[in-house]
Amino acid sequence: GLNSILQSYHIPAILTGDHSRMLIKFQDAEVATKFELQTFWQQEMLKRGILAGSPIFPMACYTNEVVDEILTEADGALSSMRFALDRDILRNSLGCPVIKDTFTKRYDVKKASMVW
Repeated sequence: GLNSILQSYHIPAILTGDHSRMLIKFQDAEVATKFELQTFWQQEMLKRGILAGSPIFPMACYTNEVVDEILTEADGALSSMRFALDRDILRNSLGCPVIKDTFTKRYDVKKASMVW
């Protein structure tokens, strides 16, 4: 269902993985980086009461109703993303700092050492 929603809004992303661990790999768009898209996605899902990052870990205890609710909220979040991309307002719509690459955050490239 999530893949269909991504495709219907022409969001620059690929859904990979399987039923136990899915990963949304956002890709750079003309007006936003993949990290800005990922940040917007998480922000919009949190606004809707759903904790969903780039990796998504569905649970076996989810009922059909829970899955439907998540997909409904994902549709709303991705609709908002499409709206923001089309109007080049996505960056200005972020209410928090942009997510950074995990390795960029953990490693100081200049010193080649861990930064905690």
